[in-house]
Amino acid sequence: MRNFLTIFIIAVFVVFVLIVLPTSLTGGKNVVAVEKGRVLGASEAMADEHLEKFFKNYSSLPKNLEINPEKKILKVPYKKDNCEDIDIGGMLGIVVDMETNKILFEKKADIQASIASITKLMTALTFLEFDPSWNSFVEIKREDLVDGAQIYISQGDKIEIKDLFNLSLIASANSATKALVHSTGISEFEFVKRMNQKAESMGLLKTEFVDPIGFSYMNLSTPKDISVMLKEALQNDFIVEVMQKSIYSFKTREGRLVSVKSTNKLLGDYLNDEIDVLGGKTGYTSSAGYCFTGGFENQDGHKLLSVVLGGTSYDSRFFYTDKIVKWAYKSYKWR
Repeated sequence: MRNFLTIFIIAVFVVFVLIVLPTSLTGGKNVVAVEKGRVLGASEAMADEHLEKFFKNYSSLPKNLEINPEKKILKVPYKKDNCEDIDIGGMLGIVVDMETNKILFEKKADIQASIASITKLMTALTFLEFDPSWNSFVEIKREDLVDGAQIYISQGDKIEIKDLFNLSLIASANSATKALVHSTGISEFEFVKRMNQKAESMGLLKTEFVDPIGFSYMNLSTPKDISVMLKEALQNDFIVEVMQKSIYSFKTREGRLVSVKSTNKLLGDYLNDEIDVLGGKTGYTSSAGYCFTGGFENQDGHKLLSVVLGGTSYDSRFFYTDKIVKWAYKSYKWR
């Protein structure tokens, strides 16, 4: 009898601890405990209650909020079997798939070299951060003019900012670029400092600038860094619109007509109708040689970035760009 009483007392105590006490502490509701992913003490009725609440809350979510948004599937380029090797002479270079950043071709792509007027890509990107008033006029001053190059503009000319921007990227006009920089209201030294800060923020650790036009041999970068810079530029619709112009004309406030041609020869002479030129930037100084960086797109929508530095002739940069871009499209397939 004593044993039965002991067992009964123990049973009552267990019921009190496991059922009555948790219920009283939670306001009469069951408690669900989880141990290593296993649900303890949850009834089927309670599970149904949780499901009902979930679907009720789910139906009230905004329609544009997806719990499992569909991710874009990138098509990665793969090299075809038995494709031929290619060379670009003594130049440095790279070809990159714009969407996946996969390198399709490279030759000394991490070597620093002078980049001449390719510098103006970073100048343009930095200038846009000042949110310019495109239809404002700038009066050209003596300090804007750069000797030893085709100037297009003269001291005293009043020119709209959008026209200076076009001159800078289309005709690679040094004086127009200087006038743009001076129009920001900060010193040229401070502007170049911002160019270097922007390069650092973009991860261009082997890129440095000492002037905004590319005149100095100390404006340095690598083919790999330049491809990143070009990609950033090609993501700006206004820069793309400018770089795709083969001819540009405008009038100064005084009525003088100025007309220039793009230094990007591939805009007019590209031999393959199946490939579009998205834009590009040339560069030349005696220390940098003939340089070019360009963006391209084929009929299947695959975009490539190319860079060649250190060409020995005016046409070499375009010849080798044409060669490696066509080779890349021929040698790779996307899947």
